[in-house]
Amino acid sequence: MSDLDDLLATRELPSLDYQLGEGVTVRFTALTRSKYAALIDLHPPGPEDREVKSTWNRATFPPAVIAACSNGAISVEQARRIWDEWDAGSCGRLFSLVYALNEDGVPFTVPGFARTRGSGPNSPTASPRASRTASSSPGRRTTKTKP
Repeated sequence: MSDLDDLLATRELPSLDYQLGEGVTVRFTALTRSKYAALIDLHPPGPEDREVKSTWNRATFPPAVIAACSNGAISVEQARRIWDEWDAGSCGRLFSLVYALNEDGVPFTVPGFARTRGSGPNSPTASPRASRTASSSPGRRTTKTKP
């Protein structure tokens, strides 16, 4: 088996833990390119979305991708409730995190998180000194450094 075959067999999709609220932490994992593209296709932009050059429906795609990336922890209905009932800042942070996982592979656009990918043997990881820890505030993260 070649090094590339080893990498293909062990490569994990980027993922991270996100604290939604006190005692509720969800691991979000990026979708494969084909699943992500199919999900976008299921949520085409409406007329208002096209006016602002969006490639997906801004009302339906965010909850759908949040649910799809939650590894079964959040149903589509629960994600819709989050999207409809939570404040815009919390929804924006959550969607930005999930969007960055799928578009960028790492959540470098989300402040407070170490840049990490899957933990497979051939996966790039953050500095061994960095560890991600969720704070007690909903939707807030901190990076702690080990001594």
